Amino acid sequence: MKFGAFVSSTLLIALLVSGCGSQKDTASPQTQTQQETPVKSDDEAKKKAEEEAKAKAEEEAKKKAEEEAKAEEEEKYKNAFFFINEVPRIDKELFDNEGAEVSDKSIAFLKANVSLFPAWKPELKKEVDQKVDASVTYKHLDKNLDKHLEKFFKVTGYIVDIQEYQADIGEVSYIHVINDSGESFVFLYPGTGELFKEDRVTAVGTPLISTHFSNVSGGTTRVIIAACSYIVKSR
Repeated sequence: MKFGAFVSSTLLIALLVSGCGSQKDTASPQTQTQQETPVKSDDEAKKKAEEEAKAKAEEEAKKKAEEEAKAEEEEKYKNAFFFINEVPRIDKELFDNEGAEVSDKSIAFLKANVSLFPAWKPELKKEVDQKVDASVTYKHLDKNLDKHLEKFFKVTGYIVDIQEYQADIGEVSYIHVINDSGESFVFLYPGTGELFKEDRVTAVGTPLISTHFSNVSGGTTRVIIAACSYIVKSR
């Protein structure tokens, strides 16, 4: 009997020990998983933060590059932009019209020839003279301006009005010239010079818009507004 009781007790203890061991082994992987989860979450958060920081840095770099490119273009083509912005202002504020804008053709031409506005060196004047289309007159421009937007033309006449004023690019000139046939041109020149009202001049430029203004007689005067490459006194 004692031996049987001893065996039963031994078996019971063995079963209890075995059960405890099973519980310990079962719990261990769970504890390990619980320990790994926070580490994994921290890694993912860190990776996400790094990706966001990289994306932000790339976006800022792209924005800075675009701003620098824009500033560089504005500096390079500042005289061209002067004409582009000034023509609508003059047409609206001085001539009391809608404010006609410079065409894409003219913008491209101004940018392509930006070094010739103004042509302040003798060699630049010579280059412009070689590009002048001598066949273009007021009548051609008034009839079909678009056909001649990408050309240089020449006018000789008298200054009936000249004003110098300050613009973003510095001092500029507004010069109203009437040729020998009584036809009107307004030349916008990115600079100043020793020119005065009633001076006889020769001006070279490219046409920008055809517009009109009310004259002192109560009628309407048609006028070609042009970007002036150079203007000099003539006989």
